[in-house]
Amino acid sequence: MKQVLRLLAVLSLISVVSFAQQVSSKTSPELRELWSVFQQIEDYKALEQEVPQNLYDRYFELDRLVNPENYGRNQEPSLDELSNICPGITVVGPDSGVVWAYYNNGSTTNKTNNCSYPTCRYGRDAFMVLDVRYKDSVTVSTCGSNFDTYLCIWTGGCCTDPQAVPFASNDNNPLVCSSPLTLQAGITRCFDPGLYYICVDGYGPGSHGSFSVSIFFHGNSCIPTIIEPECPADFSQHEEGLPEGCDAYSNTIFCGQGYCGLIDQQGDLDVYALTIQGQPRDVTVSVYADDTPGRTGYEQGLNSLLRVWPVTCEAPLSVNTDFNGTADGDPVGTDSQVSLHLEPGTYFFEVSGEQGTTGEYEIFVGCDLDEQ
Repeated sequence: MKQVLRLLAVLSLISVVSFAQQVSSKTSPELRELWSVFQQIEDYKALEQEVPQNLYDRYFELDRLVNPENYGRNQEPSLDELSNICPGITVVGPDSGVVWAYYNNGSTTNKTNNCSYPTCRYGRDAFMVLDVRYKDSVTVSTCGSNFDTYLCIWTGGCCTDPQAVPFASNDNNPLVCSSPLTLQAGITRCFDPGLYYICVDGYGPGSHGSFSVSIFFHGNSCIPTIIEPECPADFSQHEEGLPEGCDAYSNTIFCGQGYCGLIDQQGDLDVYALTIQGQPRDVTVSVYADDTPGRTGYEQGLNSLLRVWPVTCEAPLSVNTDFNGTADGDPVGTDSQVSLHLEPGTYFFEVSGEQGTTGEYEIFVGCDLDEQ
């Protein structure tokens, strides 16, 4: 009888492990490799080291497979009007509060680097002037480009002009480009009437190629429309799996990735698996639920409980329920956050409701490279 019980226990364990492996396979091998390559690129950037070209080549090869919709946008006709010398062409915006868009496509391969670091970056660059005729929210982006782009904008003159005043700059903007793994730039700001000098640059010396640049006037006179919070465009949706618990999960999460989820009943657990590869990381896991304004779960009722488990599932490494942060971007009130130094390996993040509460939430994992 004892042997039968042992056999049943072993079979049960095998079933749970098999289920965990099966549900975690919803993340494709190409996506997993893309996250790994993207993280390697960002590590080189954090250390101010040049990114190897073969790493960039692999990134864009994988990104085209995983996110084909991000390529080929606005490619016809190919204008290539942007000049190699600042100020370049002038684009005149609308003269009234209307929604308005401008697109341009071309290549920086045959251009040179005229606005180098620290005025902008190290790549070959192209220039244009935006003539803003009325105050409005404007988005300038390079989404859909084929190299690691960087945007710089000045007022008062070109980058090398003594009168030039930096207005905005950006490397990667996952919200504007709707992808947490983007290497494309995006800037959304309130633009007062005047001239704005725009540089489409490459992040490093080898960053050049085909670009897509767009300018979008929102037509709201810098008065944002009040809308109900929605899951951010660059976040994924949690997929339910049964059972969920430590080492039985249906969602793989990566550094720099966010998910939206729902704790729909008492006892419900949403579990995410993070694998740290290569070097140790300082990891911050944030859960935004009932108390953080502007987030999906705001005033939806969930008092979040966050646990972080090691791969052995023996005991939680950290637990938090009421973080009540004060820094910009922190979860507030009863929402949760933990920060840990994690060695390479696999870890599980468990989200549930304290005291039987339910509701929507957002979870985000931020990772900083341990340079020691």
